Amino acid sequence: MRGRTRRGRSLARRARRAGVALALLGAAALPPTPARAQEPVDLTIEAAWRRVVVQPRPAPAVVAEDAERAATAAARERAAALAREAARPQPPRPDLRYDVYATIQARGVRGALR
Repeated sequence: MRGRTRRGRSLARRARRAGVALALLGAAALPPTPARAQEPVDLTIEAAWRRVVVQPRPAPAVVAEDAERAATAAARERAAALAREAARPQPPRPDLRYDVYATIQARGVRGALR
């Protein structure tokens, strides 16, 4: 069994070496090809001019109304932001965490047991 494996490996090695040798010989046998000459490339730029569309100016009353609406919306947003800030729950105090609670309770229990 051991001999067969070795023979198989050496046969595969020989075949691989022969393949590499054939590839190298084939590459060496090919005549060198000269580089292709660069052909001039003609580039053209095409641009289509579009007609410019000019929007008519809005009436001054419409502009004033739009500005008023925008100011009202901005004021509403500011009021909503303030309300959200006021309604936000306050973060817990760092000195009142579990360790502090447990220590206070333990002292109370010790004091009651005396």
